[in-house]
Amino acid sequence: MSMRQVRLSVAIVLAAVFATSPLSAQTKPKILETGIAAPASALFIGNSFFYYNNGLSGHLTQLLRSAAPDTKFRSTSVTISGSGADWHDVESYFRPNALATYSFDANNNIVFN
Repeated sequence: MSMRQVRLSVAIVLAAVFATSPLSAQTKPKILETGIAAPASALFIGNSFFYYNNGLSGHLTQLLRSAAPDTKFRSTSVTISGSGADWHDVESYFRPNALATYSFDANNNIVFN
């Protein structure tokens, strides 16, 4: 093994050790509040990739609830299987009473919003 290979091996080992050490942990940010209200709802527009496996909205909602359990957040998905963005009439999704006019309660009953 040449000296160059030894140095490279040592550098790789040191990089692996320091990359996983607490020294590489993220520091606490200096700015904790922005003064901007957090969004209360989100609309996810996409195709089946947004829908399956509990959907993108489901994962985001769970992440938000794990960070702040008391936060109320509502999300709605509008998906068309196999579609592209140009298949969606996005403007119509924002007209009054276009989306989320009903939901389900804990007993799986329809509740009109």
